[in-house]
Amino acid sequence: MTGFKATAEATAKAAAQAAKADLAAAVATAAHRVADQVAGTRELRWGVGLSLAMAVLIACALGFGIYMESVGRASGLVEGYAAARDETAAAAWANTPQGKAAYQLAQAGSIDMLTRCDLPGWRVEKGACYPDQAPGGKLHGWRLKPDASARAGP
Repeated sequence: MTGFKATAEATAKAAAQAAKADLAAAVATAAHRVADQVAGTRELRWGVGLSLAMAVLIACALGFGIYMESVGRASGLVEGYAAARDETAAAAWANTPQGKAAYQLAQAGSIDMLTRCDLPGWRVEKGACYPDQAPGGKLHGWRLKPDASARAGP
């Protein structure tokens, strides 16, 4: 019986060792599964966090873009209306007798000569344009319309 007892004890020891090994393997497998789930949860948290951060960033950029567009539009409208008022005033002046006379001077090419003071018989002195004798002692002038001489004063 001692042989049977020894065999039974050896078999029990071997079974216990096998059970310990199986238990260790099962514990290791369970630990790996839990670690994978935790890692997956962390990855999911990172993914959700990054997605939320990107959504907030895009919303901020979109809001800033809309704000800047409205500021630019308002500025453009102000400048556009100012230019339109200037052009309206210029068109109104162009229809006055002075505007029509200036247009006729421009057609004749005389406005540029007047603004540069480079007509014969004229000189620039201290930033002002003065009449002067042209070389050879000639005096220069220009012809007026018949109705303009009637308006001229002394």
